[in-house]
This record gives sequence, C-alpha cells and structure tokens, in this order.
Amino acid sequence: YKDDCVFIYIQMELCKQTLHDWLYSNDERDWNRSKTWFKQLVSAVAYLHEKKKIHRDLKPLNILLDERDRLKICDLGLVADRAMKNGQEIDRMRSIAGSPMYMAPEQEMRPGQLRSPYTSKVDVFSLGLILSELSVCMTVHKAIEVFENYRRGRANSILRNRPDMDEFVNWLTNVDAHNRPTCDAILADEFLS
Repeated sequence: YKDDCVFIYIQMELCKQTLHDWLYSNDERDWNRSKTWFKQLVSAVAYLHEKKKIHRDLKPLNILLDERDRLKICDLGLVADRAMKNGQEIDRMRSIAGSPMYMAPEQEMRPGQLRSPYTSKVDVFSLGLILSELSVCMTVHKAIEVFENYRRGRANSILRNRPDMDEFVNWLTNVDAHNRPTCDAILADEFLS
C-alpha cells in the first residue's frame, strides 16, 4: 500500500451464536426465555418499522445472540423503505426478497400471477414463524411443513398442546396481511405479559 492510503476500520460486537445455532442445538424450550427473546425481537422490528423500514429477511440465521443472552438483528442488506401516503403505510412493495422458508404468502412468486404488493406485515408473519420455533423443537423438514401450512392458511397441530400459543401464532401468520397485528399491538398483547 502507498503511504497516502487511508483505511477505515469498523469495530463491531462479537456475537458467537445465531438463534438458528441455538434452536438446533437445544432440545428444550423454556417459555420464559423464549418470551424474553421474542419481545426483544419484536421491539427491534418495531424500531425498524418506526424508522419506516421493512427487514424482509427475518429468520433465525439473521438473529445473533450476544454474551448476555440478548438478541440482535443482523443482515440488513434487504431492508427496504416502507411506502407511506398521508401518514399511512400502503401496499406497494413487489420485489422478491427474503428466504423462501420464512416469507409471507404475499412475498411469494406464484406461477401465472402478478406478485402481490406487500407492507411491513411481512416481518410480522416471519415473527410468527420464529415464535413457533422458539416454542416447539422441530426438525428442518418439520419446520418447512409447518411454515407452508401457515402460508396456506391451513391448520397446524404443532402447538396443539398450547391453544393460547396456537391462537397467538395464527394471529401473526394470518394469510390476510391486513389482519396481522403491528409490532406495537404484539408487544401490548396480554399473552406476552
């Protein structure tokens, strides 16, 4: 390098584990820990939405765990601006972005159909899928089946032993995005208290 070169260094926090790592290395699910993590996650997504951003690729691989057991959202490469009109979010996003396993139904490309517009509610759908994983141990193959059922609006038996959890996850993964809650409504719900 020449003597007149300038280097910029970025120092970041080291997080040695992703939520994905944790999910597939732990056979037990503790609801108190899962609830704490889920509230942290929803709070982080609420912050993005407040800043008029949509993550579009929420999944356990994009969620880091720090040394103090706190979740951190990473991989903001697909973040997009929310479309707003008169202070209200409108359905405008149409680009395919995200990981197919965690996509909301409106993000999918369907043969012979125009891609549906979508809003920040795609992040809420992904949150519901992640909550189901935080609640029940699943193999990857089982998760694919369960998530596809949510995407198609089909009943799932994965949370049958927890009807309250089942109802809550179904609320977040409603096939009709307009019927999904906001992050603020999720955090205010008595289920998480």
